[in-house]
Amino acid sequence: MVQSEALKKSVAEAEVGLLAGIGQRFLNCCDRFGGHFRQRTRTVETSVRHYVRGLLQAETKNMERMEEAIPEADHQALHHRLRSCRKTLH
Repeated sequence: MVQSEALKKSVAEAEVGLLAGIGQRFLNCCDRFGGHFRQRTRTVETSVRHYVRGLLQAETKNMERMEEAIPEADHQALHHRLRSCRKTLH
């Protein structure tokens, strides 16, 4: 019985460790692709990071809800970024 308690505790600690590292892994991922969002005179890394965070955290995937989930985000900037990306792809 003691062994199963220890196993449960070990599994719970491992799960907490995985959750605790999610934020840092997200930032590392954003940093890894950051160069794709920089131009010679400006960067849009912050708005792209807010957009991805909004996709992950907002219940519905519209700009206003993303802004609610990410307080420092600006839904107009998110919308502008998305529109400019779509123009680039076409």
